[in-house]
Amino acid sequence: MLAELHVLALEFSFPSVDDEVILELRSLNQKFSKACHDSDVKTIRLYDSRFHGVFVALSNNTFLKRFIETPESHVARIENMYYIADAGKSRSPKQHGELISALQKHDLAAACAIVRKNWINTLIC
Repeated sequence: MLAELHVLALEFSFPSVDDEVILELRSLNQKFSKACHDSDVKTIRLYDSRFHGVFVALSNNTFLKRFIETPESHVARIENMYYIADAGKSRSPKQHGELISALQKHDLAAACAIVRKNWINTLIC
């Protein structure tokens, strides 16, 4: 359910994704990648949340934003385990990069598939 809520946030925010948003996403992903390299789980989760939060904020949907908070709070422990595992630290920054590339190409379908895959990978670690 959480994966689909984030896909919905992406769909709502897609018309607002411009070069400035792409630069912000790149910056956040660089910080996220560094935290992954340093195995700093607290910082990893911070930048992962900020990265995905860009789409939630751009969606301009306060109901969706509040609704997403509940399942996110329930998966926090799972995310910690995912980022402690080596697969989480190497896979997620790459998927974020793929998402940025899809957004640059204005490929909503590919971007949605990447967001879905990114969240599902986290939840089935």
